[in-house]
Amino acid sequence: MLRYFAVFFLGVLLSSCNINKKKEQKPSGYLSLANADSLFTDFEKESDSTIKLKKGLVLDSLLFKNKVLGKWAITKIQLADLFYDKLNNEKESANQFKILAETTVEDAGDSLFNVSLCKAYVMHAYNLRNINSQYFTVIQYCQKYLLNLYHRYIDKGYLGAVYKYLGSSLTRIGDRKSAMTYMFLAYNTNVEAKDFESAAGNCTDIAINFKESGNLDSALHYIEKGLSFKVDYKDRKAALYITQADCLLALSRYEEAKKSIDDVYRIKITNPEILSSIYVSDARLNLRTGHLPAALQLYEKAAHEKYKADSTYRLREYGKIFIESGDCFLKENNLYSAIHYYHKALWTVTRVDTSDVFSLPARDQLYPENTILEALDAKAGAFQLLYQQKPDAKYLTTAIQCYTLSFEVEKKLMQYFSYDESKLLMLNESRQRSQKAINLCYQLYQLTKDNQWAQKAFEFAEKNKAFVLL
Repeated sequence: MLRYFAVFFLGVLLSSCNINKKKEQKPSGYLSLANADSLFTDFEKESDSTIKLKKGLVLDSLLFKNKVLGKWAITKIQLADLFYDKLNNEKESANQFKILAETTVEDAGDSLFNVSLCKAYVMHAYNLRNINSQYFTVIQYCQKYLLNLYHRYIDKGYLGAVYKYLGSSLTRIGDRKSAMTYMFLAYNTNVEAKDFESAAGNCTDIAINFKESGNLDSALHYIEKGLSFKVDYKDRKAALYITQADCLLALSRYEEAKKSIDDVYRIKITNPEILSSIYVSDARLNLRTGHLPAALQLYEKAAHEKYKADSTYRLREYGKIFIESGDCFLKENNLYSAIHYYHKALWTVTRVDTSDVFSLPARDQLYPENTILEALDAKAGAFQLLYQQKPDAKYLTTAIQCYTLSFEVEKKLMQYFSYDESKLLMLNESRQRSQKAINLCYQLYQLTKDNQWAQKAFEFAEKNKAFVLL
């Protein structure tokens, strides 16, 4: 009897081992390479968007689970394109690129995976470009693309885009010298690839950078170069004329600037982004020529068109529009309205109470963004002028608080500069800001005899010395 039970138990044990062995050999959800090929081919051939999406999501899960990474990455790219092109779901399209771009694997030698990963880096960077404070993340993903040697097997258009995104992101954090290096690389890459439409866009970027650096002759030279290309895309041609108008305005060549603006209007643009830009240029012309009511109306139209494109005011581009609107009111000596618009500009890029113009962002909410710097400095200057009309110590203390935060933003920007020329430009601005802040502290000390303002003046002087060492 014992032998019978021993034999029976052994048989059950062996049977159990065989079952487990089978399970180990073919676990649940097992996908052979042959099945993967078949399912992948079926997914690629599917023409119905709804069915293709269902197949793609199933394939996505199975391929990743079974580490068929090359085909999984291609599936991710196709799903992203499907969401964007056929299903009008930009958010989910961006999410598909984000998932792939953030994927790390131990064995990175799969060429299909790496080529798709490089594409995802570019598209993820593209989707991040217009999100406040994400410029450094854009730079990070563009650099990942360049460091992945498989990018050499991808269409040159991606490389041109990476250089463009690096140029625009570096510009936004104020490092124009570094930005220009990548802008020229983008231009040369697109010319070499005979993509003259994109090269014309690069000319606009280069011209804007030259303009902001004060080199207006070089800016106009690249505008002419851009206009010399055969440009079929109306928005791109309009951008060239708008930049040309801004350069001519900076040279006080108002009649020529008006002609460039009229050239844009004749193109009959419908893109709200471009319409917003042309209204801003037209507003600047009216501001320069003393037509302040017309300028304010045009700034309002610019903000309205921009909102059509973005459905939110919490973007740096609105901050720029609101700062220039504030400048109009400042020119009219309407200081309360000027402060209101400078405060609105600050709200577009930070968290402040819109109903309280004395409200300022918390220090830990600050990040490297030159729009914050410009809005704080403009607000400080307006409060200083308001104090001259209506002496109230609160105006001076608020101005000093603005300058204090400006130094914090400036410090964050300076940490990312890699060229001495960029640092020197900001150091010059920092010295001017320090002198204004120190003068305000002196005024408050004279008014209150409170030693804290003498100490604050000393701190401003020390901050300026510290920046020289960065």
